[in-house]
Amino acid sequence: MTDVHITDTTPASTPAPAADGTPSRRDRILESAARAFATHGYRGSSLRDIAREAGCSLTLLDHHFGGKGQLLDAVLQQQHQNCEKRLDGLRASIESAPQVRLEDFVERWANYEFDLYTTPQGRLYLQLMMRLSMESEVEAQRRRD
Repeated sequence: MTDVHITDTTPASTPAPAADGTPSRRDRILESAARAFATHGYRGSSLRDIAREAGCSLTLLDHHFGGKGQLLDAVLQQQHQNCEKRLDGLRASIESAPQVRLEDFVERWANYEFDLYTTPQGRLYLQLMMRLSMESEVEAQRRRD
């Protein structure tokens, strides 16, 4: 039997939605940018189009993020944070057991990956990562991350 332990790497918190449950302006921008980058790639995405879809001005987008590269970094950070939150359930199920056989861990991980594809956010994440991994305009470090 092989023991498996996942360490907690919980990221810093992100801004919470408004009290009425609507996403913050920053979250709307990040969501619009994630969809644009996933659909059109980094080079094919326009900041003007992202701002229009997010319902904000180009000036406001620039104020929040400073440019396309910084916006991509913020999108990637948010997407990774969302995945970290999803991993919390997997971590909890593994850490609650005194020992986990490698086969059980692999099964749980495979279920996690399959479930990721079944959610709209998960599909967006996977599409974004696949699209960016093939783009030469995106720095090699960003593609690896």
